[in-house]
Amino acid sequence: MDARTAANLARDLRGRLEGNLDGYLRTDEASRALYATDASIYKRRPLGVVVARSEADVQRALAAARELGLAITPRGTGTSLAGQATAPGLALDVSEMDGVVELDPQRRRCTVEPGVVQGELNALAKPHGLVFGADTSTSDVATLGGMIGNNSAGMRSVVYGTTADQVLGLRCVLASGEVVKLRALSRSEAESRARGGGAEARLLRGALEIGERYGREIRRRFPRLIRRVSGYGLDALVDPEVVDLTRLVCGSEGTLAVVTRAEVCLRELPEARGLASFEFGGLAEAARATVRLLETGPSAIEMLDDVAIGRARANPAYAGATRFVRGEPRALLLVEWSGGREEVEERLAGIGGLGGEVGASAAVPLRSEAEQEQTVKLRKSTLPLLLGTADREKPVAFVEDAAVPPERLEEFLVRFEEIVRRNGTWACFYGHASVGCMHVRPALDTSDEGGVRRMRRIAEEVADLVAELGGSISGEHGDGLSRSEFLGKMYGEEILRAFADLKRLFDPEGLLNPGVIVDPPPMDRNLRIGPGHRRLPVRTGLDFSSQGGFAAAVELCNGSGFCRKKLSGTMCPSYMVTRDERDTTRARANLLRSVLDGTLPPEELTGRRMREVMDLCVGCKACKTECPSRVDVASMKTEVLYQMGKKSGFSLRQRLAGRIRRQLALASRAPGLYNALARSLPARLAASLAGIDRRRSLPAVAPVPFSRRFPGLPQGEGPREVALFNDTWNEYQSPQIGEGAVRLLAAAGVRILLPGVVCCGRPMLSEGLVEEARENARRNVEVLHPLAERGVPLVGLEPSCILTIRDDYAKLLPGDGRVEEVAAATRLFEEALLEVGEGLRLEPGPPVLLHGHCHQKALVGTGPTERALGLAAEGVEVVDSGCCGMAGLFGYEKGHYEVSMRMGERRLFPAVRESGGREVIAPGTSCRQQILDGTGRRALHPAEYLAARLPG
Repeated sequence: MDARTAANLARDLRGRLEGNLDGYLRTDEASRALYATDASIYKRRPLGVVVARSEADVQRALAAARELGLAITPRGTGTSLAGQATAPGLALDVSEMDGVVELDPQRRRCTVEPGVVQGELNALAKPHGLVFGADTSTSDVATLGGMIGNNSAGMRSVVYGTTADQVLGLRCVLASGEVVKLRALSRSEAESRARGGGAEARLLRGALEIGERYGREIRRRFPRLIRRVSGYGLDALVDPEVVDLTRLVCGSEGTLAVVTRAEVCLRELPEARGLASFEFGGLAEAARATVRLLETGPSAIEMLDDVAIGRARANPAYAGATRFVRGEPRALLLVEWSGGREEVEERLAGIGGLGGEVGASAAVPLRSEAEQEQTVKLRKSTLPLLLGTADREKPVAFVEDAAVPPERLEEFLVRFEEIVRRNGTWACFYGHASVGCMHVRPALDTSDEGGVRRMRRIAEEVADLVAELGGSISGEHGDGLSRSEFLGKMYGEEILRAFADLKRLFDPEGLLNPGVIVDPPPMDRNLRIGPGHRRLPVRTGLDFSSQGGFAAAVELCNGSGFCRKKLSGTMCPSYMVTRDERDTTRARANLLRSVLDGTLPPEELTGRRMREVMDLCVGCKACKTECPSRVDVASMKTEVLYQMGKKSGFSLRQRLAGRIRRQLALASRAPGLYNALARSLPARLAASLAGIDRRRSLPAVAPVPFSRRFPGLPQGEGPREVALFNDTWNEYQSPQIGEGAVRLLAAAGVRILLPGVVCCGRPMLSEGLVEEARENARRNVEVLHPLAERGVPLVGLEPSCILTIRDDYAKLLPGDGRVEEVAAATRLFEEALLEVGEGLRLEPGPPVLLHGHCHQKALVGTGPTERALGLAAEGVEVVDSGCCGMAGLFGYEKGHYEVSMRMGERRLFPAVRESGGREVIAPGTSCRQQILDGTGRRALHPAEYLAARLPG
């Protein structure tokens, strides 16, 4: 389609839909780019995006698509791995239709809209002892509508089955706009209703005819597997007792109807679960053991190979999840049993004997809930862990979820390994061994024509192998653009005709998600990164060489959607409150990739759309660790702001904010006058002109800076030394924190040095002032390196400042060997106190509520702060608060105040208000200010709290 036609269609869409939706329509180039990809290797750019908030919106979007002859593709979170959530015409995002209409614990059922996230449903069901059984690895972000579309399942499908096994009824909108309610009917009732009028009768008549016409071939060709999700579920039409059209919609990948409401059953949570790890010398041995282990009645058997284990060990956020691995196994099985506590404990007590029986080199029970959660987290994160590498050849998802009968799994894996070796590459093998569904990802470079040819050969050979072994070419992730082409190998031509008949019955004009299941394009078309893939050369201010360059760093984002989680963690703070795809980590990486690969023109790198998409990134760095692919959007935003500043200049607000230490130093020369003026209306108006929201108070300065107080503080007399990094906030605003830190370190017998550092550069990086940050980094390294060489720890009170040295200086000063030594010497204050404070005596203090700083949580964790506070506090509770919302200057800026306060209200402010007699602790300066602004409560730095516990 040429640009003029696309523009005309976009104009027509706006004419029909703008102002007529409960949700909204987007036809701008940036939004089209954001919805062009899912978590697959494919890209299809839509002409527009409708974000629906009601069934009426769905009908309006379908009507516009019919009138304009546009294809329309429904999607939830967009985590599909086979390309079926990419849209060639109109993308229909139903993720904001997220109401739980009814939860009925007594009848163990629930009615939901399609945008309800599985993890959120389970959080509501858990207090009633219930769970939605089809537990996908993406449960934190997967919507029920998307799960119905793919007929998804998870690690416990050997017990619960697939999503179709949980569905009791569906309310759907057809391409015609008609609404139908589908549920299982007795065959006699189905035949009776088929004689009536209306859409349901028409569908029943046609479905019964298809079942009659193709019944013999359906019975012959459909494998009897839990994990058979290839094609349409036509076997539901040959059941002698029941006709269930929901089984046709489940797994139809949005090609038959749009689900607007679903009634699902809930399952009872077991009293206890126990997990054990069995290690093996190879995949074949593990597969062979699976058959015997299935006889023990497990609720799950998961397989991981050495590639998956190795990638996890190399990732700081997941290394701890592999502690249970004793040796260097080529494969391991994670086996779970569920039931009564005594039953589970008895099973775990016999693990050693069972391990010997199945030929395991090690058998390790995992009894605690924490161990089990970490292990499940590891298994769920395997795919993005694999893709988080700068290598050109990466594990590619295109044959990643074939399923075979478990008794044939060993043969399948042995022959699959042969296919991979014969095609000159390697692969990672992991998946649901209990149901014979393996996720296998051969490593390929799809930007190379030879790599694409190898991909096709492997796909064809694997499809032949699966068909020979009586399996399903898709056992979980659907057919999409990856596997629809090969359905004939599995089912034969007659069943393909049946699929086409069913498609015409539900969608006569072929508007819904064309090219999926029926009439597919070749699987090696529409590649996101295909032959001839270009990368716009960008001369960056930051060094991205450790990630293979700027473009490769951007392409680490594979679209898996971990950044759309809303229940826990920090990533992505703005999305957690706006729920807008544009505010996800994925969206920011997507837009950058679209510029770098030529989808959008080069000038968009510094254009308005890029500024809008980056605007609500708070630079929390959570994506660097919570995203298993370690996509560092905070650094990317800095680079984008730098490029914008180079092109158009930096604003007055940016320059003032970046040079905040200089401003505070000037203010400290007349602190009384400055503080009085800062509270005045003229000062607030002046700050407003500089881009500061008038609802924020300007920071006051201390009467005497910390460096002038330092000589009068106790210095310690022991042989050990520490160097205190005198950050801007400690020096000019909160010197009492530094005083407390010095008193504590001195009481531990440590001598404190105060090197003459300049600003760490974090405020400059937040504004894109990369060259100024680089100069500051160079000056600090000159000062600090001699101390690091002597083995003196470099201690920081403000997490963002000291962690800027640890995490960002390498990007500012590439090739300077001193940077690594200085970074290795850095410590958070709490880390240092734990190292030197073994003899420190403190009096007991009240319990505390701890809010961790974002950079601390991303790069270190709150563990050191918890342990340090535990030296005195009667109890330490960590609030899972994500980002406080202030994020340096972010919360002060015009246009951010409302979002900033909503971030605080999500978890932090309510927790502080309900903290009772507990002290509120927050190591971050901006966090403490946000808590004060949002609750009126003054939070303390850990050094303040602990210093108050010193005797006398």
